Amino acid sequence: MQKPVLFSLLMTILILSSATAKAEKKAAIIQGYDYIVAPGEIFNLEVKVERAKFFPLRADLKKEMVHYYNGDYHLGTSLTNRDGLSKLETVFYTPGLYIIKAELSKNSKYRSNKTDNRVLVVDPSVPLLVSDIDHTLADISGREFLRTPDQKIPTLANASEVLNRLSKEFKIFYMTARDDLFIKRTKNWLDIKKFPVGPSFFWDFGFFNNIPRNHGEYKAAQIKRLAKKFKNILIGVGDKPHDVAAYRENGLRAYYIGDTREELVPGVISLKTWTEIENHLKTHPIGTLEGDPLIK
Repeated sequence: MQKPVLFSLLMTILILSSATAKAEKKAAIIQGYDYIVAPGEIFNLEVKVERAKFFPLRADLKKEMVHYYNGDYHLGTSLTNRDGLSKLETVFYTPGLYIIKAELSKNSKYRSNKTDNRVLVVDPSVPLLVSDIDHTLADISGREFLRTPDQKIPTLANASEVLNRLSKEFKIFYMTARDDLFIKRTKNWLDIKKFPVGPSFFWDFGFFNNIPRNHGEYKAAQIKRLAKKFKNILIGVGDKPHDVAAYRENGLRAYYIGDTREELVPGVISLKTWTEIENHLKTHPIGTLEGDPLIK
């Protein structure tokens, strides 16, 4: 082969290799957060963008353009800050559950999934029920969850069926001590098992974000924050003493379906199954027991 031809061939290979390298995007993770808001309330939709590496090596990605969509409607765009957070001021006037998708710009050098921000827009007087997840809906511990495929994670008996029936009377939301690294997996599991679709709130582990380190304190603070606006958060279900303590601290009727040997705060109703919870609510509606929340 003549030298000019060989040189030309080598240059072509180099150019193609360079183009391929540029076309290959680095992996990123984009996490979307959920909300409960009132009709007409202005709030910030928020997502976090990080490099897709093993925790705690994930790096926040700044100056990434994020696009937000409500169905096919483009809500707007927002750049991530130095903490990898993107915020878009939003308002919804009609009650309902909105599934917001957020994604990186097509011009980004990173590729990622789309988010699944669930926004529940309800009148502040609507009755709400909050449930924990591990050992309350999912018959698995947080540690076992890490190594078990979603399809193989079982529910507690009748948990999905009972919650779907209760969702006709109460709006359902979820609160868990799982770190927000597991937002996508957890929502996927809830959907697979056909639980009512609703917002989920996750523990945001960090050293400098002022989030309580104690799971019970975290849940109590979250419910207190929501209860300032939504006065009818009436029922809480959990399997840990700190779950039901957080519920009782905020005046909710608390159902406990955990280890019966545990010591519980006064006023907690300890039952074994979701079917028993449903039956108890039928025979003892909210407002009929001492210590029940007042419906406002």
